[in-house]
Amino acid sequence: MAALKVAIVIAVVTIAMLTQLELDEDPLVVERAVSIPSSKDKVFSYLADIENMANWFPDVVSEQPFDNSKIGVGKRYYEQIQLPIIGEKKAVLEITKYAPQKHAIVFESDHDWVLPRYEVKCIDHENENGKLRTKVIWKMYTRRRSYLYYGTVLQLLRLVMPDRTAGALFQLFYRFA
Repeated sequence: MAALKVAIVIAVVTIAMLTQLELDEDPLVVERAVSIPSSKDKVFSYLADIENMANWFPDVVSEQPFDNSKIGVGKRYYEQIQLPIIGEKKAVLEITKYAPQKHAIVFESDHDWVLPRYEVKCIDHENENGKLRTKVIWKMYTRRRSYLYYGTVLQLLRLVMPDRTAGALFQLFYRFA
């Protein structure tokens, strides 16, 4: 019985330490890219209008702006998503960086179990036939940095999100094809 108590104390102390120790940077969950047959201005304009996410990103039911302000840093949205098993979830999404001249945008959500940060960039590139296209680079990070999260939830996200992101970018491609 004493050995069991010692094992429980060691487990609790280890878990407590792992929740307190943090990584130096937000860990990357997934990075994917897609080549879209449209101008980067047009693609970026579509992506920067966060309300459009419900049209192409899986499980996003709606993105409703808090107000009628222009797209830019600080613009916030009420986000509603439908997650498998969990069901409906609501959150707030906020644009934290907006650089239309560089065709780049960063936004964060307060989904408590992930705390995602999305970085999106559109760049010109040529396909194999020399035609100009837009390459969309999509990165998702989590702002959760604890070693415990890194060793558990993050690994599950890394199993699920690559396929979900690929599916989303496939849907985005067909919006412009």
